[in-house]
Amino acid sequence: MKNEPEIHYEVSGPSTAMNIPRREWMTFTVSKKHPSPKTHDVWIRRTESVVPTVTSYRRKWPYRVRLTNITDHTAYCPAHFPILAWIPLGPLLRDIGYVRLDLVKYTEWQVLAYAQARDKDLYKKEERLYEQWLATQPSAVTRTEFTYPTSILQHQENETASSNLREGDVQKSTMEESADIWVCKYRGDDENVCRRLVLQ
Repeated sequence: MKNEPEIHYEVSGPSTAMNIPRREWMTFTVSKKHPSPKTHDVWIRRTESVVPTVTSYRRKWPYRVRLTNITDHTAYCPAHFPILAWIPLGPLLRDIGYVRLDLVKYTEWQVLAYAQARDKDLYKKEERLYEQWLATQPSAVTRTEFTYPTSILQHQENETASSNLREGDVQKSTMEESADIWVCKYRGDDENVCRRLVLQ
């Protein structure tokens, strides 16, 4: 409107011109010369073919911005194109297309940039190539081949009986050793009489 006061603000953009290929992105570093956050707020804008995304911050201000081409042809961004704007706190910039970073509109731009930057045909081609490559690769784990048994092995009767006999002899010998008990009697003349009790 004519009665609205004119707003003076500073802008920032890429220092060099960019030719961004279709469905790809390029980044630029934001100039360090900008107003104080106590007096200004940062706003951002997009174009029909390029969507900006702030990827890093320095002292709460945008430091690096990514420009994503959402079209099917090369997008041109001239040098010093005003992607960012530092606007005094209070007034809203309605007619130039800027939005604040904390608004829903900016979030919608990011969804658009992610969806349009994905080349579905390229992803399908890469998936086919990966499957072909994977089919030619050796197994990651070396598997040892084992012979599976076809029947249950049986012990012979003689071997089983002799084995049980040997085990019985060992148990009997152990019991006899543990059953030896010595009994000693004291007669009073410093002579001890001891004898072994054998348990049957």
